[in-house]
Amino acid sequence: MVIATRIRRTTPDPPAQPRRAGADDRCEMDAFAMRTLTAAMLAALPALVVPSGPADAQNYPWCLAKSESRSCGFVSYEQCMAARSVGGFCEQNFLYHPEAAPRARRKMR
Repeated sequence: MVIATRIRRTTPDPPAQPRRAGADDRCEMDAFAMRTLTAAMLAALPALVVPSGPADAQNYPWCLAKSESRSCGFVSYEQCMAARSVGGFCEQNFLYHPEAAPRARRKMR
């Protein structure tokens, strides 16, 4: 990976011409900032490309429904009813999918 470094001028300004204040420095600093930004973006790219697993959504069988909100974080009807305060009701989570049991391994003959 190439690391951005600041380029130094190898030829000095001619003494007969007065140097414009800041024009060349600004150009060099813009180029340095652009190289630094490019290097930072390239360094961050692998973090964006690395695949991640599925999001762990709440997968529980019971939901507490209140007015316009639902909280589906209950493993039993009794737990849902205990968490229910005034208002609301408990209902089964229609999106609940129990985790599949691991398949038994068969011995190869």
